[in-house]
Amino acid sequence: SANVTADYVFFYSYLQPKPPPGAPAWSNADELVKVNSTLLDNFLQALTISKITPKRFLLQTGAKNYGIHIGRGRTPAIESDPQPSHLEPNFYYPQEKSLFDYCKANNTSWNIIRPAWILGAVNNAQMNALHPFAIYAAVQAQKGDPLYFPGDWDTWQFEAQHSCAMLTGYLSEWAVLEDKCKNEAFNSTDTGPLTWDRFYEELARWFGVKKGVHPLEENLNKFKEFKGKSGKDTPMG
Repeated sequence: SANVTADYVFFYSYLQPKPPPGAPAWSNADELVKVNSTLLDNFLQALTISKITPKRFLLQTGAKNYGIHIGRGRTPAIESDPQPSHLEPNFYYPQEKSLFDYCKANNTSWNIIRPAWILGAVNNAQMNALHPFAIYAAVQAQKGDPLYFPGDWDTWQFEAQHSCAMLTGYLSEWAVLEDKCKNEAFNSTDTGPLTWDRFYEELARWFGVKKGVHPLEENLNKFKEFKGKSGKDTPMG
């Protein structure tokens, strides 16, 4: 009734159900599927009810498409790689099916953007890689305490991939405006691998944390035991 039209629709919405006590994010895979599949399905149904059919519908999913939240994946990730659906339920897969079904029924086209860990500045986003680190570093700086890393030495020195919000936005815009890109998925990373030890070094400098940074104390003790037995100065892994 409002005569709303849309040539291009960008769907970035995501909800993170609260995991069980003590469990990490994304551990409640079934609940993630239920909530986020319904989120997209309801939106697609609303478009149909409103008689809005865009030229292109873009869905943002991410690197969890390749199962890297469960363990290390193949590098580089290729958009045509098969979905590792045998690992655990993943809401990206039913979302894609809903999108494909909608586009087929409405004779329109789609894009899927798969960024890596997104770096942004939105403090109330459901997923934001930098904001909690910034709060933590500010608190530790005020207390005069070091930054502790909540992981092991393998993770501490493992290269991570990231995607800035600006890159993802420009890629999304380019994909929907190019006819040759219709019905295609695109990975998105800033091509600048970063280890957590390098990130923490810069985090400490930025916030003025004067004490050293390292993994949790118990992990540091494990490393000292290992170095003592091996006689080497290199970390485990």
